[in-house]
Amino acid sequence: MSRPASDWTNGIVPPARRGAALRLFCFPHAGGGASAFQFCTTELAPEIEVYPIQLPGRGGRWREPPITSISALVPALDEAVGPLLDPPYAFFGHSLGSYIAFEWARHLRREGRLGPAALIVSAAHAPQIPDPNLTSHLMPEEQLLEELRRFDGIPRELLDSPELIALMLPTLRADLTMCETYAYGDEPPLACHLLVYGGERDAKVSPEYLLPWKVQASGAFRLRMFPGNHFFLFKEARAAVVQALREDLWRYARGTVGPDGLTPRAHLERVIADVWSEVLSLPHVAVDDNFFDLGGNSVQIVMAYAKLREVLSTKLSVLDLFRYPTVRLLASAVELAGGGSAGGGFADTPAAAAHDKH
Repeated sequence: MSRPASDWTNGIVPPARRGAALRLFCFPHAGGGASAFQFCTTELAPEIEVYPIQLPGRGGRWREPPITSISALVPALDEAVGPLLDPPYAFFGHSLGSYIAFEWARHLRREGRLGPAALIVSAAHAPQIPDPNLTSHLMPEEQLLEELRRFDGIPRELLDSPELIALMLPTLRADLTMCETYAYGDEPPLACHLLVYGGERDAKVSPEYLLPWKVQASGAFRLRMFPGNHFFLFKEARAAVVQALREDLWRYARGTVGPDGLTPRAHLERVIADVWSEVLSLPHVAVDDNFFDLGGNSVQIVMAYAKLREVLSTKLSVLDLFRYPTVRLLASAVELAGGGSAGGGFADTPAAAAHDKH
């Protein structure tokens, strides 16, 4: 029996009415919980609506057995939280969370559903690069605790409490098993922008292991390095990470207003709706209206495609209009493909790496 979405999002439920915010789904590191992203929840509002993912075995779900494989986790996560993936949205994962976010995005693509507009991975080896350190989940307890002390990944107060360690260790070991036994499979690049964050003093994941992420997506690529170790975003680089998230994600938030008084997304949706209204001879088309439910047929969708090509710069084919038959879905697909504004104002987005330092 599946758990409700709120169990996976630490009790956070969507507002009754969708606002201007972009939805950002955050995935924790091994041993971490939704509380790790509490700072994002408050500091990115209201433009970015944060949903921190709470995995079984911690927080309010501490009585549930933890999951030990990403292949088992992703379908359960998708079943519960998938209904909240209202485009445009983004994924942000740290360490283990990067692989969960990456594999969920690939799962969505295999299912023929729209994935995230942007994927942000943090402190994680590129998945196709073998990780030389894959033994932590097999270590005896004392050796594992010493490893945690060395990487400063667990608060000292917790490490010094045998009772808390006894509660935490099974979940941590399950998470490490999930991370260190993750088996990458070769697939085409994702159709999204890819942002990679790293710590300048991260002894586990150096820049040469971060740069190869760029082959995993066909959109723009950017690498940002921050001061700190493997857990930089929770410590000295926290403010810089928040600012980077704002800079990297603002374009997807529906509240960003252009010179015409519309957000780029609203402008794109209006262009598509106007074309559909003309082709279908209807006075009005809403963003969630289905082209075929409105009486459209294959000939008319080809006509709509031809008219959209006149006013939009996009890589989409006519078959994509069959795959995304509502204005909202089609607008999201146009954005992900690297197009968007009327008059060809959005050029196709090339993959380009930028190495920033904060």
